[in-house]
Amino acid sequence: MLRAKILRGATVSLGLCSVAVLCAIGAIETIGARTARAQEPTPEGIEFVGSEMPGLDTIYLRGVGSTNPGGLLRVEVWANEVTDLYGLSFVLQFPQTHFRFPKMRSTVFVEGPFLGEGGGASTVLAVRQVGQEIIIGNTRTGQVPGVSGSGLLMTLEFRGLGVAGKKRFRLRRTNAFDSSGAVAEDYSWLSGKAIVTVSESPG
Repeated sequence: MLRAKILRGATVSLGLCSVAVLCAIGAIETIGARTARAQEPTPEGIEFVGSEMPGLDTIYLRGVGSTNPGGLLRVEVWANEVTDLYGLSFVLQFPQTHFRFPKMRSTVFVEGPFLGEGGGASTVLAVRQVGQEIIIGNTRTGQVPGVSGSGLLMTLEFRGLGVAGKKRFRLRRTNAFDSSGAVAEDYSWLSGKAIVTVSESPG
C-alpha cells in the first residue's frame, strides 16, 4: 500500500515537472521570437502621410515616397469635391533640414489636369522658392466657369537628404477663387508630413 502511494506520488510529481519544463521551453521560445522581431531592421525610405481624410471643398496633400531615404518625394496637391474652382494661391512650407527643392529640372513642378477640364486652359502663375517656402499660384484663363469635382492640381518633387525624422509639409497663406474672382471662404486646406527612416549601420 505504501509503495503504491509512493509510486503514485512520484508519477504526479514527474507529471507536474514535465508540464513546468514544457511551459519554460514555451516561454523561452516566445521571448526568442520577440527578440528576433525586435532585431529586424526597419525598412529605409520616405513615406508621406496626410493629416486626415478630405471632406467637401478641400485642398489637400498626398505623397509618393521612395525606398531610399535620399530618394525622391513627390508631393501632390489635390482638390476634393470642389465647386466652381477657378484658381488658387498658397505657400507650401517644407523642411529644408530633410529635403531640398531642386529648381532647375522640368519635373520639379508638374501641373495636373484638373484646372484645365471643361474647355479652360490652366496656367501656372508663379512657382518661386524663398527659403523653406514655395510660393505657388495656379488659375484657369478666359471667360470660362470654374471646375467642379475632384482631381489632381499639381505635383512638386523634392529630394531627400537622408536624414531620419518626421517633418511637416504645411499649406499656408491659402486662397481659392471662384469664376467671379471672389475668394471662396469655406475651403479647407489639409497639410501632411513626411516620415524618413534611415537604417542604422551594423556595429
